[in-house]
Amino acid sequence: MKHSSSSLFCRDFLLKVNARNSFEIPQLSHISINLTSRYIVAEKKHSLFPMVSLSLLSGQHPKLLRAKKSVAGFKLKKNSILGCKLTLRRVKMTSFLDTLALVVLPQIKRDPLFSERTLSEPGVLQLGFTEFLFFPELEKNFELFEMMRGCSIQFHTTTKADFEKKLLFTSYNFPAYQRMA
Repeated sequence: MKHSSSSLFCRDFLLKVNARNSFEIPQLSHISINLTSRYIVAEKKHSLFPMVSLSLLSGQHPKLLRAKKSVAGFKLKKNSILGCKLTLRRVKMTSFLDTLALVVLPQIKRDPLFSERTLSEPGVLQLGFTEFLFFPELEKNFELFEMMRGCSIQFHTTTKADFEKKLLFTSYNFPAYQRMA
């Protein structure tokens, strides 16, 4: 689903957004995936499963997240492992987005999937994702990843208004928003 070069997509956006040229058409710049868990903080060896799961989903190696400061209330030491993160761009981003929009999101029974709080920032859509095992890459090894509860997915766009962001994500076959602006 090569979205940015699709002429139908570009013509539709040029008419709906009143863009003067094709460079003003909103696009998805990158996707960030963060995965943290309290089990990782307690035991370092539990950081292996989130790293393997993110590498299976994306095809690239995730980066470890470490604590910057010690916090006694959380029993957290400086430089201890908190989780892992990943940034997807270009081809890997579009393949992940295709899997998410066409396979994973139709299986989720949550309604609404997106709330007004997830649409708060102008260029970012944040999605707290608890149904982590719906991805086809992880379903095969269910018993390895069943202790993982979820992740945070952020979609970074070049949009300036909420209306443009809603148009962009509905064009990617994401579930419809509750209230369209």
